[in-house]
Amino acid sequence: MLSSFNSQVSEIDSPLLAGKQERVKPSPTDTHIPIQYLYRPEEQQIRLMMNLKAPFSNRITYGKDSTEGTIDILETYCYLKGLTMQRRLRFESEGQVYRVVRSGSRAVIFRKIIENANDTLVLLEILSDARLSGVTQLNVNHDADQRALLERSDLRGVYLITTSDFDTRSVWDAVDR
Repeated sequence: MLSSFNSQVSEIDSPLLAGKQERVKPSPTDTHIPIQYLYRPEEQQIRLMMNLKAPFSNRITYGKDSTEGTIDILETYCYLKGLTMQRRLRFESEGQVYRVVRSGSRAVIFRKIIENANDTLVLLEILSDARLSGVTQLNVNHDADQRALLERSDLRGVYLITTSDFDTRSVWDAVDR
């Protein structure tokens, strides 16, 4: 199996392998698949840079002049999931900000995660707001007491949002060089 893998990959020149392995020569049936695409570094970079514990402080550098900007993770999540934003709300409790999107019978809530803090009562209070009446599905970033939320509300489902949710509709195709 390794030999067939090596025959499909053009010369490997990795700084991690420098001096430890001879370069692999392409075979006549070489398809020129760059090794970097087999490891999907773009996907890994997104997962590593995204911090769902502090969703309002994620930054990205873009463009030729390396402009730095803030990522709206809540809006990005809704876009990737195909959720229409019928209503955007902002709640605050004891200095903690909760950003909410209403999409049909679903509410999406992002907030900063504070270690060893249980904000179940705050989440339940937010869900009791009249503007969120009829919500039966909750998507919440990183962590929440799912059982307590289900038992103490009219919710039928609670989904914890993870970084892998941002891979939705991502296609990491190899680029011809």
